[in-house]
Formats: sequence, C-alpha cells, structure tokens
Amino acid sequence: MEKLYFAHSKNSAGKWHILSDHLIGVEKLAKTLAGRAHWSDEAAFAGLLHDLGKYGDRFQARLQGEDSGLDHWSQGAWIALTQGRALAAALAIQGHHIGLQCASKAALRRLDPRNLVLTHPLNLDLSDSDLNRLKSRANMDGIIFTPPKQPMISPESGMMHAVSSMLDVRLLFSCLADADFLDTEAHFEGNANGKHFRATGPSLDGNHALTAIDAYISKIRKNSKAQTLPQNLVIPTLGALSHLSTYRSTVVFSTATQPAFALLDQAVKKYAITGWTPVEAVPDNAYLFEVLKRVSVSWPEPGETQSLLSLTKKLNKLKQVLCVVNLKRHALELLDALEEDKGNLHLSTNLCAEHRRRRLEEVRALLRQGKSCRLVSTQCVEAGVDLDFPVVYRAMSPLESIAQAAGRCNREGRLNEKGEVVVFDPSIEGDWRHHYPTYAYFQATEVTKTILKENGYIDIDDPNCFQIYYRRLYDLTKPATMNKGLSEALEARDFVEVSRQYRIIDQDSIQILVPYKFSLKNFSDLRSEADRYGISIDWIRRAQNQSVNIYRPPKGHPAWGILLPVKTKHGGFSDEWFVLEDPHEEHYDERYGLKLPESEKVFIA
Repeated sequence: MEKLYFAHSKNSAGKWHILSDHLIGVEKLAKTLAGRAHWSDEAAFAGLLHDLGKYGDRFQARLQGEDSGLDHWSQGAWIALTQGRALAAALAIQGHHIGLQCASKAALRRLDPRNLVLTHPLNLDLSDSDLNRLKSRANMDGIIFTPPKQPMISPESGMMHAVSSMLDVRLLFSCLADADFLDTEAHFEGNANGKHFRATGPSLDGNHALTAIDAYISKIRKNSKAQTLPQNLVIPTLGALSHLSTYRSTVVFSTATQPAFALLDQAVKKYAITGWTPVEAVPDNAYLFEVLKRVSVSWPEPGETQSLLSLTKKLNKLKQVLCVVNLKRHALELLDALEEDKGNLHLSTNLCAEHRRRRLEEVRALLRQGKSCRLVSTQCVEAGVDLDFPVVYRAMSPLESIAQAAGRCNREGRLNEKGEVVVFDPSIEGDWRHHYPTYAYFQATEVTKTILKENGYIDIDDPNCFQIYYRRLYDLTKPATMNKGLSEALEARDFVEVSRQYRIIDQDSIQILVPYKFSLKNFSDLRSEADRYGISIDWIRRAQNQSVNIYRPPKGHPAWGILLPVKTKHGGFSDEWFVLEDPHEEHYDERYGLKLPESEKVFIA
C-alpha cells in the first residue's frame, strides 16, 4: 500500500488533508486568481511547489506532534529558482509563511538547502534536504512540475526596474498566499463529503479588506502632515501606479492643485519602464480656471509679518471668517486671543472624527443663518471639507495649501463679488519647527515666498503658476535623492526593508479612544468590549470616529498616567490603542478637544 502524505491535520469530520490534493488545489486556485496575467502559469507552478517540503518525514512527524521547528518551503523555492528559472515563484514560495524577503544574489544563494542545513536565518531545520527524494514522492503522487515557458522574471535578466518588478512579485505572491489560505480553509471547514469553500466560492474577503483600508485611510486623514504625498516617496509611488496601468488599470489624479509629476518622468523610469506621462483629462483647462474664479487673493509685502494681536483685531471685526494656521498650538493661541463669542470655534485633529463632524455641522448652520462664525483651524480643513466662508485668512504655507484654503472661500459662488482670501506671514520667534509641521512643509513655503518676492503676486487660478512652483520645488528638494534608505532597499530588491522605509505617516504614533460627550454611549460600549474581549479589526473600524491620533509620548511623560492600554483579541495589550481615563472631563472638552499634559510636545502638528 502506498504511503499517504498529508498537508494538514484532520478537520472536525476526522479527515486529514492529503498533500497532493492540497498542492493541486492551490495550483488551480493560484492560476484562477492570476486571471489573464501573462504569468498565470508561474502562479500555478508556485502552487505546486509551495509545500514540497511537507513530503519530508520530519514534517509528517510534526503533524503527529513528534517534531517541530521545521522549514518546509525553502526546498520548493530553490527548485523553482534553479530548475524552473522562475525567480518570482521562488520568492513567493519562500515568503508564503514568512513574508517576501530579498531578491539580491546573495540572499537567493542562501536558499540553497546545502547552505540552510549549515546555517538557517530563522534557526529552523529543513524538513528534508534531499530534493530528489521530495520530488520523487511528489511524482509518485501524480504531481509533475512543469516550469513556466516564460517566467515573469528570469534569474539571468533579474529585476531590472525595481518598483515594477517587485510589484509583479507581490501580485504573484498574493495569488499564492490567497490560494493557500482558501484551500486550507476549505479543508478545515469541510465535512465527510470533502472540502467546503465559502458560499460565494473561492474569493477574497472583501469586507475584511475594505475595513482594513478604511482604517488606514482614516488614520491618514487624522494626521495633518499626511494630506499630501511626501516628496521622498513620490518617485517610487508614481512608478508603482504607472506599472499598474499595464494590468488594465486606470490611475486618476484629481485635484485643483495638480502636482507637476510629469517633470519626474525620467526619474520614475528608473523604477518602472512606463515612466510618468499622464494624459490631461480636461485639455485647455486654463480657461475653466478663469471662468470659475471666485476669490481675490491679498499677499503680504516682502518682509511684512502679522502679530497675533494684529491678526486677532482683524478677525474680531469680521462676522464670518475662516483662519487657517500651520500648527495646532497656533490655532489654540489664536482662539484664546479672540473676543468671547459663541461663534468662535476651533477645528483640528485634537478633535475626534465625530467631534469634527458635529463641529462642521455647527459651522455650516451658523454660516447659513448669517450668524457670527469665526473658525480657527489647522490645515485639516483643507482635506475635502465642504465649507463656504466669505473671507479666509491663510498663514503663509506651500502654494497648494493656500489654494486649498481658498477653495473654502465663496465656494458656492453666492457672493455678488469675489470672496476675499488674505495670506499673512505670522510673526513667530524661533526656527522652522516653531512655524511649520515638517521640514518639507517649510521648504515648500520658502519656494512660495521666493516666487512671491520675484513677482509681487501669485495667481492661484493659473495652472502655469503651479508648474513653475513645482519645478522650483523639485529643483530644491530633488525627490530622487531624498530617501537614501528606501533607494538602497529598492536597489537591493529587499522587500522587508522597503516595507520598513516606505512610510506615508509617522509610525511612532498612538490612537486614543476619547469620551466625546455626544457619543459617550459609543465610548462606553467600545471600552467595555475591549475590556471583555480585546480589540479586533471590526472594533478598530468602529473606534475610528471616536479616537484622536498623537505622537507617542516619551517614556515618563505625564500623559501615560491617564492613558490605559487596551487588550488585544489574542492576548496581551496593544501598543497602538489606548483609552483616555478622564472622569473629571479635564482632558477632553467641547471647545479644544484633547488636552493632554504638556500637549504641545506630543500632538501631531
């Protein structure tokens, strides 16, 4: 009787998962998930090889609880690389349990079982180092390994364009990982009649994916420094988006202040052969900008600054005005300096999302009713917020931020004359850190100032002005050289290091669940659920509207005395999510939002 080899232990019906059945199942699913991609045969090839090491006697013993600490994936990866000439498949197989690693020649050589027997990077043992024995057992199970005729990336040519090649590998890896998960799930959900796939068939959990994406986007929106794509990430990001167009995708960039990314075409081609040559969706749009012009902009004279006292006097004389400043502490100082008036309001990411929503409803109602409304805000108001003020004051900032603030002035075109936008340069002591949230923000502001000094005026309704602005900005900042760590990781085709270096938002931040008074029941329910069961992805989704994002306070900071860590679903405590302990309503209120001790040192600016 032929020996049976298994991939997984028995399910609730007492059926063991036969290894050949699993490999063939993953092969078919991976090919299906790859769709019409030219590398679908390679995805199938990876599916057959991904668990080859499970034919080893030690892995079979592991299923019986008699062994542990085994690597069962490197054998298939090495065969894919050396015998199949399929580099992408090899990386996907290696990574389907430990994540994508590195495609440098040195890293690939370490996949050789002869090297892994001597030194394994994870201190594991190979389930079997005899590749011929493993292949022979698979062949006896009816499995034939047929290399792809045209591998996605051959070992000889290598990954010539880092971003596009690494993205291709990620897509194949996704097909393999999803296929492996779905087939394994079908086994453990199965019964005496065999595997049981999800009711909708072997498809991804779209709700889970959308929840994760929604949580990430919400976190970005809360971070006022992440309203625009950081310049040090622009070129590899454009490379990835450009390459996606080869997969029958359309990338649409829509903004009133379109960055001049076409100037970076040659730099992008280093990472993706398609470069960046976008097609203007609305040609000859300068005419439309002129027709839709709704505001007039007043600029400061060279060297002219505005004191807090002077600015306050001007705002107090206006019945309805929006004033946008660059830092939260500036907003709070200005708010406190204004005359007492119920219509003096504050908007920043010190307020949780639900609080901001209600604050915006309050502002719209005051504007609609013609009542007094002076809103002091940070640049968070410029990120897709629909407000219509007759007058907007904007602290000197990057040109695109000034244009976005102007978009909140006479937005509906209801005034008989143009709305008024006043750009001012605050008189604040100290270096750029006292004026702006980041050094990149400071540099972009300096470019705006330089253009203003040269011309005496900037027409924010002229697209050519933005072309000039971005050309100057790119000449100054040189985006292609801004992120040495990421560039080196891409050159090395090191997936782990690329993931570490590519950060849109600062990772050293925390989320705080706050007791906003108009949603205290939701706060209480979320807190109780976290205490009882620990937090889950669904909990995080529901907590987004009730949380504030701040920099992680340093060790010993008094804020830690009122921040309680929440439990995770799988045990332990989260290092990212905390609950604000505020029984006396001292640290979160209606006017200011979150007020931690020494808050100016920990808030995201």
